[in-house]
Amino acid sequence: MANSVTIRVKGLTTLKAKFGNLTPKVVDALKTGINRATAVVETDAKYVVPVDTGHLRNSIHARPAKSDKKSVFGSVYTNVAYAMFVEFGTGVRGNGSYPYDTDFTLAYGGVPGQVAQPFLGRALHQREKDIHKMVSQAVKAALGGV
Repeated sequence: MANSVTIRVKGLTTLKAKFGNLTPKVVDALKTGINRATAVVETDAKYVVPVDTGHLRNSIHARPAKSDKKSVFGSVYTNVAYAMFVEFGTGVRGNGSYPYDTDFTLAYGGVPGQVAQPFLGRALHQREKDIHKMVSQAVKAALGGV
């Protein structure tokens, strides 16, 4: 399982239909806005992650934004194997303790476990309005302040 949060802007097909040859400029602007947003989420996640040795905090990084035919996306991730247990909690204590919308849970039988200590989800959730604003501002600037 990838331990990451992804910021995705969908609708490039509609964008191409509306703006035609402006699309590359807008896609670049979307990438700029998403890169700013993922940098903020990365910083916030590093600030709120529980720290014992610092290994988990030091493993949090943002990937540069990319695009495909339908969307522009960027992500903040960690490659530490135990990150998902910290994020989502485990066992009985973890069951239902994750405060953000997800279909994922790590509840195991009668194991006491640990309560979720979200750091990626929390950083993304806390900055949701800022993310929308960063992406919007980048696109407006690319379109000449429209």
